[in-house]
Amino acid sequence: DHNEIALKARQVARLFLDNYGRPKTVKLRFESEPDRFYNVRFSGNLPVEKIAYTAKFSLMLTAYDPFAKSVVQAGEDVIMNSDVSILSDFPLDSMYVYTVTSNQVITIFNSGSLTVRPNITITGSATAVNVAANGKYFRIRNISGQTYVVSCDNYTVTRNGVNSLSELVGDFIELFPGNNNISVYGDALNVSISVQFYNQFI
Repeated sequence: DHNEIALKARQVARLFLDNYGRPKTVKLRFESEPDRFYNVRFSGNLPVEKIAYTAKFSLMLTAYDPFAKSVVQAGEDVIMNSDVSILSDFPLDSMYVYTVTSNQVITIFNSGSLTVRPNITITGSATAVNVAANGKYFRIRNISGQTYVVSCDNYTVTRNGVNSLSELVGDFIELFPGNNNISVYGDALNVSISVQFYNQFI
């Protein structure tokens, strides 16, 4: 039925357009790699009337970020029946949450093939806390019961959800493929630190 096919075509188009009809970023996964995704955007047009007669079409998508990402962030709990294959390189015990009360070195494993910039959440209290890895470091002073989220990928810092970029001194850190030693040190440390990131693949 031509009308039904046209309706289905519009429903497909709706997956890739926002409420204003502009292309939006969606996750694309291939059946051969269900544990990885690409961020893509619709780039072209969907000739609905033509589809109504042929029921065939080509969907043009552009991956402005051409690298695949893991469907689960490192630092998240991976549960049974998730999209992470048992054959995947993704470590199943990668809950990167630490309580730090003295100077400490923590090891984070990046199982991807590309350098990534993590999200680091710091909660608790400290006169000063420093986080250093791979030749870069940052410092935040006078933490007192607040939650700071340092998004090294987006170059943002929030304190209890409010922009606080000016409170960070130093650089946003990076994690190389393989094991990364992150040094956490400072004064009057009593904080919880969690590290999350998407493994990325060429």
